[in-house]
Amino acid sequence: MKKDAYIDDYALQLFYDIKGPGNVASHTLENSSKEEALKALKQLFALTAWFVGAFYDETIDATSFK
Repeated sequence: MKKDAYIDDYALQLFYDIKGPGNVASHTLENSSKEEALKALKQLFALTAWFVGAFYDETIDATSFK
């Protein structure tokens, strides 16, 4: 995605921010906190909002996560 310019820096950073803690949680016995889980969910929502805005004729407010 990055090589072919399908993604901007904002969305790419969201992917990296989600990937790091996700890899740690999936490969260790460490527990994640509720705060870390909520942050990841908000980042996934923001990434979804970016995707819809970038590839469809729709707009989602990334800050409207509840």
